[in-house]
Amino acid sequence: MGLHNSWVLGDASTDRIWEETWRVLALLAFSIFINYVDRGNLSIAVPLLKELGYERYLSQQISEEE
Repeated sequence: MGLHNSWVLGDASTDRIWEETWRVLALLAFSIFINYVDRGNLSIAVPLLKELGYERYLSQQISEEE
């Protein structure tokens, strides 16, 4: 059986590769979502932290951006 036939017939090792590929892609998508939510929270939290007097705990770069 050639490589093409194993793809057509759905060889067990090929199925495992696709299963692992989908797992990696799902983890990547989840990490992108977490990063998106985290950045949204930080955009709200930084002005509040400055207002409450916690500016010394923020990095210099964040303080200069506003």
